[in-house]
Amino acid sequence: MGYQGLGIIPILLLIIVPIVLVLSIIWIISVVVVLIALIRRKPNTLLVKIASAYLFTPFVLILMCAGKYGYDRLCYFLPVKDYDQIYLGGGTFTMGDSKHVDTVQSNFPEAPVHEVTVSPFFMDESEVTIREYDRLMGKRKNWHRYNPKTPVGNITWSEALLYCNERSKSEGKDTAYIYRRTAGGKILDYEVKIDVNGYRLPTEAEWEFTCRAGATTDYPWGNDSLPARHYVNSRNCEYLEHSNHVVKSRRPNQWGFYDMNDNTAEWMLDEATPYKPQPVKDPVVGIKGVDTAYVERVLRNDKGGRSIGKIWGRTRCSERTAYPCFYSFDQISFRVVRRATDQENEKQMKRWIRFCQKRN
Repeated sequence: MGYQGLGIIPILLLIIVPIVLVLSIIWIISVVVVLIALIRRKPNTLLVKIASAYLFTPFVLILMCAGKYGYDRLCYFLPVKDYDQIYLGGGTFTMGDSKHVDTVQSNFPEAPVHEVTVSPFFMDESEVTIREYDRLMGKRKNWHRYNPKTPVGNITWSEALLYCNERSKSEGKDTAYIYRRTAGGKILDYEVKIDVNGYRLPTEAEWEFTCRAGATTDYPWGNDSLPARHYVNSRNCEYLEHSNHVVKSRRPNQWGFYDMNDNTAEWMLDEATPYKPQPVKDPVVGIKGVDTAYVERVLRNDKGGRSIGKIWGRTRCSERTAYPCFYSFDQISFRVVRRATDQENEKQMKRWIRFCQKRN
């Protein structure tokens, strides 16, 4: 009968098992050859070099079989920092938008347009990744669903608060959040210290200032959506992919920040309140409160969930959305900022002076 009547799996086993046995025997012989050469202090012969190279064969085969999935899982455990912070010297800009007030694309008031001044600060160049969040918080969020270098999703406003404090502690900085936490994990009686050098969520003003990168148009690259394919995860010029993608895999804006008009929505520090027309410096709403659970906080860069198709209006620099602090979704993440100290401002100013002197 030969192999007739046997299924495909037994036939594959009959082929694969002998090959694996032969390779295993050759690997054992290679180990013995290398050990003997080391004992005799003759490691430079051709046979020893071939045997030494063959010792790595099993590991190469494992990586080849694992493919991209295996590489992604390996990245999860590598001690690599995914974030860098960029210094912004502050400035004055025009915040808000009056053109989209009555459109369905704007689901929270962006008007009136008003002048805002922000103080110098540092901001992460990309969202907090799964790997960075899990490493610091000792949890595993979304790690089985996405590449570890994608933004961490399913994050509530309160979870972002806890991360900021832990990151401040890990780097020896002052914590920006003061709160009382119940046995069930609920955060009560909270206060945010804006002026300390610890990490916190960005204010709306800080985020929009950074997103615009000096532009006064709807997007950092202009009012036209056509160039967006270079900056965002898109199939064409009208539709964005709703799945999270690896941070820094698209072009940054003019100031070096990634994914501010794509990828995940991002929590802001502010409570959701209408703008005021008067010029203001470092505006922030809701730095004190009793219960974080049902307070509505602002989300920026919210693409609107899986049900939305045409969403370019949802990723404009001025677009705002509001959700309760307990809300989470796999496309809600965050990035963090911290206020620059006087010493850091002085250091950055000296660096800028040296740069200008070299150019002249």
